[in-house]
Formats: sequence, structure tokens, C-alpha cells
Amino acid sequence: PPESFALSPRRDAALRSEVTFRKSDADTGISRANLKAAQDLVRNSADTDFPYLHDWRWEAIAGVARNVVVGKGDLVFTDGRGRFAVVKLGVSSVSASDVNEESTRDRQLKAQSLRYARIYERLHPHATSVVPMLMTNDGLLMYEEGEWSMHRENPTRIGVATSLGWLCCVY
Repeated sequence: PPESFALSPRRDAALRSEVTFRKSDADTGISRANLKAAQDLVRNSADTDFPYLHDWRWEAIAGVARNVVVGKGDLVFTDGRGRFAVVKLGVSSVSASDVNEESTRDRQLKAQSLRYARIYERLHPHATSVVPMLMTNDGLLMYEEGEWSMHRENPTRIGVATSLGWLCCVY
């Protein structure tokens, strides 16, 4: 694999520790619900096709020439051979007040997830694949062949069962 994909066990361990043992969400800029979802995903990724945590709270930079930071990406997992799963956390601790509000929020999260995956792909041109993922209250979604699809066992629960399936299914 290209040198840029060389994995450092120390880096993976340090990132896992940073996410898993974080007690506060104050300095990460993400909600407590999203922090919990991130911790669940990280804890359960070791025995999957993307076992390595490659990035956590990375800077999404739009435009190579402009170097404009458009936000912070959440999680990126890799197989260590050039395949990446870019995960946007969109778990909310409050429910939408109506269907239109929820639909708008879902559209915005999906668009942001796609944008961040494209940015990550541009920042890592030697990647063999970059797959957009979105973790919501409904579970983990994967974007593949122009469609979003659910990848989890139980549609009403976020947690251990949802964390395993998606990483095994991305190719």
C-alpha cells in the first residue's frame, strides 16, 4: 500500500483512547449524544473490515488553493490498505417538532456527509475508496451507488449491533 496508508498502532491507540475515554464533550464541539455514538462505533470497530480509527475531529478544508476550513469532520475508519469510511455524526438528543423539520435536518446531514467524504477523498488522492456514512437516531446509513441505505440490525436502537454491520458491508 502507499506510504500514506501506513498505519501506526500508536496513532490508532491514541485516537481510540481519546474518543473512548473522553468524559466531556465540552472541547470537542459535538453533542453528548454524538460523543456517545462515536464511542460506541470506536469500541466496536476492531473486528470489522475497517478496524482502524484514522481520524477524529479532522479539519474539512474546501478548496486546495483557498484552504478554507468549512468545519470539523467526525470519524474516519480505514482498512489500512486505502479504503476509508468517513462517518458524520448526526445523532440528536431532541426530537424534531414536525416531519418537515426532521426531513430538512436529514437532508442537511446527508448533504454534509457527502461533502465531507468528497473533501476527504480530495485530501487523500491515493485512497482506493472513500465511503460516506451518517450516524443518526435511526441508525447508521451508508451512501452507495447514489443511494442512502440503512446498515444495522435493529431500526429502533443505536449501539453495539449497529456499529458492527456497516463496517463489514463497505466495499
